[in-house]
Amino acid sequence: MAPRGRGVKYDTHLENIYPLDVGEAVTLDDLTIEGLKAVHGPIVFKIFGRRIEQTPGPGERVGLGAMGFKITIDNKVLINLGDTLLQKEWTGLRPDLMMIPIGGLGGNVWTMDVAEALEAVKLISPKKVVPCHYNASFLWVKNAAPADAGLFKHKVEKIGIECTIMKYGDEIIV
Repeated sequence: MAPRGRGVKYDTHLENIYPLDVGEAVTLDDLTIEGLKAVHGPIVFKIFGRRIEQTPGPGERVGLGAMGFKITIDNKVLINLGDTLLQKEWTGLRPDLMMIPIGGLGGNVWTMDVAEALEAVKLISPKKVVPCHYNASFLWVKNAAPADAGLFKHKVEKIGIECTIMKYGDEIIV
């Protein structure tokens, strides 16, 4: 099981870790993982009466990491876009399953909102879609990334693509 790709191994204590960057891939037996371009939008929040904003610069990843992954196994392609804004480079990826963030605040803050995620679905043309990164807590804020997953599902299915809203413990067979 010799890994291939441009990923560089860390020290011997972490022999099964392969850091990837956008465009890099690692193959382990019949599993290939490739880094996809993702760009996290500015993170804006108030703490102790101060407004704090982190905005990514060219080539930077702001937030909890902004990179998507294309995972190929048994001739099936799964894409997890991570926390990202809409990227036109994703056009025509056509995965079997795609996980996509929908809990952005609009105006390119944090990640895609429902409208931007729908545009991404149209660009990418997946067979199945799973919305993620919405209605989640962040620090002391209970619902920092609000989104109407039901509306998203309805609109995705209206364009002829299957959409599943997952709950803890759910599984999807691809």
